[in-house]
Amino acid sequence: MLQRKVCLLGAQGVGKRTIMSRFESNSFRADYLTTIGVQIAKKEFFVGKQTITMMIWGVADHEGFETTEMSFARGMSGYFLVADGTRPPTLERAYQIYERLYSFEQPPPEVPDPNVPYIQFPFRKIPFVLLLNKSDLAEQWRFEDRFLDVLRGRGWPVLKSSAKENKGVEEAFLSLVQKMSS
Repeated sequence: MLQRKVCLLGAQGVGKRTIMSRFESNSFRADYLTTIGVQIAKKEFFVGKQTITMMIWGVADHEGFETTEMSFARGMSGYFLVADGTRPPTLERAYQIYERLYSFEQPPPEVPDPNVPYIQFPFRKIPFVLLLNKSDLAEQWRFEDRFLDVLRGRGWPVLKSSAKENKGVEEAFLSLVQKMSS
């Protein structure tokens, strides 16, 4: 049995906790609870003849996504950038988080103290999926398909989900597991 850590990253209120609840126990709560720090869930997932235990970390967003949040990302095998399809600023936040992860790997131009080791985190090689949640609110949707096609053209895997209606959640995790396995 393999164990894989998957992080859900995104702005507050995009539905990370609900996505986790849907995936873990197929439950839905209408009341909004803010995550402080990290919420962890676990579920076994079967791919072919292999059992994968997914440790799902729903990471609370704090402006800046600095050291504390980056420490939650260590050891992850894959991640979701979650945005709310009715709130365009949440997609901007997902992009900021992506950029922060991507740039975190860059070594400094000059090592100030050669006695202090530099640690690289290979986030660029970790598979991710941009998950646009709340697709059940079609009349309030704010993203056009052509904009999403631009992201796809840049190599971003983009999926839509509705944790409320339980649409696309299981498929998103399956998609990510397949990316992590290849």
